[in-house]
Amino acid sequence: MASIHDEINALFSWNPPPLKPITLPGKKPSTASRQPAFYDKHFSDSLVLGCVKHLPTLVQDLAANVDRALLAASEALPPVDGFITAKDRERAMRRVEKTITDEKGVANFYDKTTATFCMPLASKLALHPNTLIADWTGLLVWTQSASSSGYAIMDGELRIFRTASDDEVAEHEMLVETMESETRRIFEEIRDSRLPFSTWEIRSPFAGPIEVMHAVPNLGVFVWTFCAHPSCSTDQKHINECRRIADIKVGDDALAPPWNLEVSLFPTKRWDVAHHNYTIGGSFKPFP
Repeated sequence: MASIHDEINALFSWNPPPLKPITLPGKKPSTASRQPAFYDKHFSDSLVLGCVKHLPTLVQDLAANVDRALLAASEALPPVDGFITAKDRERAMRRVEKTITDEKGVANFYDKTTATFCMPLASKLALHPNTLIADWTGLLVWTQSASSSGYAIMDGELRIFRTASDDEVAEHEMLVETMESETRRIFEEIRDSRLPFSTWEIRSPFAGPIEVMHAVPNLGVFVWTFCAHPSCSTDQKHINECRRIADIKVGDDALAPPWNLEVSLFPTKRWDVAHHNYTIGGSFKPFP
């Protein structure tokens, strides 16, 4: 039987297969973006997209960040039992459709593959890296059931798993107690507010051919389409829309976004949930 280190390496080496877009009989796929809506055209300058920034090393930076987190948690990894192994993924992939007709198909594919396979490890590394428990119980879930319609379309969100039984509540609380203080503060604030950690907007592959993807890094300054109606400043309908948008509260940008997060700040504390033995210190071995 492969070790948990072997299985994690196999997961990080796994790539989802390319999806094949197909058209249904008598239906032509859309190849154009939707036109700006009435709501969009009344955005204030502080809300509009100003430019598109290309981050060429984003994938490598995220990978390095995950490697550091994995190294920090390497002595507190649960056993293979309960982890989604390479054989589990292979069986699951045989039952997943790889031809899609729209963005809903892309979301379904992501839900059944990447989100399902990665969620337990993501919860472990990001939230409770030093917890010693016997399984891969996590605190996160990816879902297409968005918590709020808000002002934009959301096709999925990463949020805290909502407990339904007393046993689940107790198990989650034990995990929360092991968190580093700042992580716990942020986690509890998000949990109590019922807000997601992040949201997804998913597009159909028809909307993003290779030519479009190659053009994204060169977009530069983004030209926003504002309302050009001659009576915009005097028509009550337009005035009401501007007032409604003026009430939108813009959140703060992340001070430490995922591509430069300092994982070296992970504490070297461990908590044995099974025996409630709290220890400080410990050395970490290089991850093979």
